[in-house]
Amino acid sequence: MIRLLQQQQQFRNQVRYSLTHSEAKLRKSLFNNFPIETTMYIELLKGQKYRGIASMSFDLKEAKSLFLDCQGQDVSSLIVNNQSLQNIKQDGNKLWIESGLKKDLNRIEVYFQNQYSTTGHGLHSFMDHEDQYVYSQCEPHHASKMFPCFDQPDLKGTFKLFAYAPREWKVISNERYLENPKIPQFIYEKGYFPNDSQYKIWEFDKTKPLSTYLYAILAGPYVEIKAPEELLHNSIPQSLYCRKSLLKFVMNDAYSIFKVTSDSMKFFDDLFQYKYPFGKYDQIFCPEYSTGAMENAGAVTINDLYVFKEPVPKSQIASRANTIIHELSHMWFGDLVTMEWWDDLWLNESFAEFIAHLCQDNVCQGEKVNYWVQFLERKLWGYVTDEKSTTHPIYCQIDNTDQAENIFDGITYAKGAALIKQIYFTMGREGFSKAMGLYFQKHAYGNTKLSDFFKSMSINKNVNWEEFKQEWIMTSGFNILSYTSENNQIIIKQTGSYLRKHSLTIGQFNNNEWVISKIEVDAKEITTIKLDGLKQNTLLILNYNDENYIKVSYNKEQTQMLLQNLSTINNSLNRLLVLQSIFDQVRDGQTCFLDFQQGVSNFLKHESDDTVVKIVLNWCAAGVNNYTPYKYRASIRENLANTVKQLIDCTQEQSKLLTLRSHYINWSRTIERLSSINIDEIGVKDGWIYIYNQFLYNQPSWNLFDNLALKDVDNKKHKRFLESLTIDKDQLWSYFINFDKHESVQQVSQVMRAFNHEKFIDQLGKYESRFFDIIVQVFETKESEYAKAFFNNLYPVGENLELYQLLSKEALAKTKNDFLIKLLKESIDINDKRIKAYKTFK
Repeated sequence: MIRLLQQQQQFRNQVRYSLTHSEAKLRKSLFNNFPIETTMYIELLKGQKYRGIASMSFDLKEAKSLFLDCQGQDVSSLIVNNQSLQNIKQDGNKLWIESGLKKDLNRIEVYFQNQYSTTGHGLHSFMDHEDQYVYSQCEPHHASKMFPCFDQPDLKGTFKLFAYAPREWKVISNERYLENPKIPQFIYEKGYFPNDSQYKIWEFDKTKPLSTYLYAILAGPYVEIKAPEELLHNSIPQSLYCRKSLLKFVMNDAYSIFKVTSDSMKFFDDLFQYKYPFGKYDQIFCPEYSTGAMENAGAVTINDLYVFKEPVPKSQIASRANTIIHELSHMWFGDLVTMEWWDDLWLNESFAEFIAHLCQDNVCQGEKVNYWVQFLERKLWGYVTDEKSTTHPIYCQIDNTDQAENIFDGITYAKGAALIKQIYFTMGREGFSKAMGLYFQKHAYGNTKLSDFFKSMSINKNVNWEEFKQEWIMTSGFNILSYTSENNQIIIKQTGSYLRKHSLTIGQFNNNEWVISKIEVDAKEITTIKLDGLKQNTLLILNYNDENYIKVSYNKEQTQMLLQNLSTINNSLNRLLVLQSIFDQVRDGQTCFLDFQQGVSNFLKHESDDTVVKIVLNWCAAGVNNYTPYKYRASIRENLANTVKQLIDCTQEQSKLLTLRSHYINWSRTIERLSSINIDEIGVKDGWIYIYNQFLYNQPSWNLFDNLALKDVDNKKHKRFLESLTIDKDQLWSYFINFDKHESVQQVSQVMRAFNHEKFIDQLGKYESRFFDIIVQVFETKESEYAKAFFNNLYPVGENLELYQLLSKEALAKTKNDFLIKLLKESIDINDKRIKAYKTFK
């Protein structure tokens, strides 16, 4: 124990903005294996502040000091086993309990007040005109920004909430509220309960054991839509909540949202052999949300950008459904069974990523969307992440919660999902389902690690799971395959930092049709395979049907042949695989983006899958923005606008038209094109793009803004962007440097985008060195959410790429901040690719 106390003293002497794994393991070792019981009273006041009492009961092995995570709260009183501590010690983001604890059962009370957040983490507040809405976002280490707690995933506990809020507000949490609330005596004793007639008290059922990051509190004049009984699965109550101003839009889609939720719940009950584990299922659409959605147990929060205010393409509707299913699957993967520490985050996200697509392919079959095309789109995120210098294994050592936040990336989600897909199809549905049933029954309401998962998988004795784990879970990077063919044989070359075995399907183009073959690639550089009937220079597609996590590189001749024969490929998934390989060549500086643009223009005229059209047009947007020198961009955008306009004129399918129109308006930046567009004939979202382009490339027109603002309740962010275009840049730069949280990070990000728009590339030169001079200080002195927004929105948009590389490396040498280290390294990677791509234009 002497060593334990010495370690605690070392921790205490350091001010940290994150929790380290060492600290978490040390703290966990002090607890007996019983859930922590938290009773919370919170006064959700109008305005900028709230206050509360967090009462926690827990069982300790010995009477040793420990700390609560406490980020930002002003603690007025700390009571330990009925004794008030006279000296409250807050060290950085830790609230220390140094006396009064005992072996076995303890009870502490923390009296705190805090400001609502403006960063999207903790307890965030948003004003919708006169209406105030608050919601929590706690993953990975932000529950302690809301209230003092033991904020680590393996210290699970129950939560009992009493909330005091304005009478016209609704309060939402993880469990159902009780009709006749009863106020705990300790609240009255401290004089906390004001008994104001303008406020009311809410009491909620005690939760099942949860990790702190899954706890949720929301309040405001939210409107509730209850699911009709006939749509409920197993009579589990479901509700949707949204702002009053969005009610009519949510009502339009409520039936379809409830249906996909209930159908998916039934699918998961069957697949996981474990019934939905919580008492209700609410989905709340939240403004200024920092991510897509969050799997709070029984109270899922969703970005209200998923509230569609007008018709959208089928692919966008499918994307929302996928997000809904993804979060629902987390009720099992993540909430019922939670990883011990963030190095096993993939046990949450990789599963949810794959299982959501699998479920969608089963329960949404009438939607005419290829969900495995959408899976491939997400998988591309994994490839892009995996080739960066910041790549990591799916399972990787995470030393602190800042590093944990860094791995919510394409590896943890998309690459991991590709591997779970391989496991699923290797085991078969029945085998996978049985393994999952055993996993959830054994570990329900507990925590797991990598070895626990593979113990469940080991019911399949035909797979060498240890080899699979070492090859795929414990190593980073992917393999690139290329090929040459001779009579009756194919020679496959494999590259990569770690060579692996691959079971592949290949497509062979013979006599104007594609013939499928299965092959095995050895874990070595060259594999030669005999294929009867294979002729020299026969056209092949490696990884046909996207069954493996690899990239394929085609030479120039093969690329041209594939482009010429795209129309012969009947499956949209395989057409996209081919185009992905070609766009990778653009990103790698092997093919000029001009060639890619010209090659896909003809293909787009015949492509029927609007998801593929959307993805390819997004690649074109990325190509012109990131891999094209500035002097060529205007002409290429004009060419792209011409291509899309021709497609619009010959397209009847409404979903595809919506996709095409958005890109056409985005690329319409000349006065002639802008003048040809009638804003009354396009939707609200496209209307804002049109107005942005008018302000940037033609003449500002506030009449246009006023007319469109009447149709969009969320016009404030657009006004903030547009009015910032004409503000003096030195004045804006000063505002960014001295930012004081007067407005939300999401709002100030709009100002940053206006400031740093490529339209002003000639005016931004003097801020390039200023950015690198100040960036380390920004990450040292500002909240991480603001610092990341500063980096992502104000990183130089000019063409002095070699200078940016030099200054980035200098900044790297000055910082130990995990967030900044990752951002700087990845900016160096991106600029390396841009430098290579620019050279293809010479």
